[in-house]
Amino acid sequence: MSIHSGELTGELSGELAAFSEALPATSRHDDRHATTLWRRAWSRALRRSRPLLSEAGALFALATPLALAGLVSMGLSITDVVMMGWLGPT
Repeated sequence: MSIHSGELTGELSGELAAFSEALPATSRHDDRHATTLWRRAWSRALRRSRPLLSEAGALFALATPLALAGLVSMGLSITDVVMMGWLGPT
């Protein structure tokens, strides 16, 4: 059976229809409750991540000069190779 035959897609759509019928109907109250729970979880996650964000900022401040030094070194090496290529083997 291939995916393009339509048999597989028919079977999947039938299974999805059966699954959606098995789900209970939700009311607007349930949606608001879920939104409230999501907001509480998000605020807890943000409160817990503040120390992590401050550490990431400190790490970035320390890593930036090292990364720039590596890029400058690589740029000098590339310049040396280009200049030697222009000079030739003699």
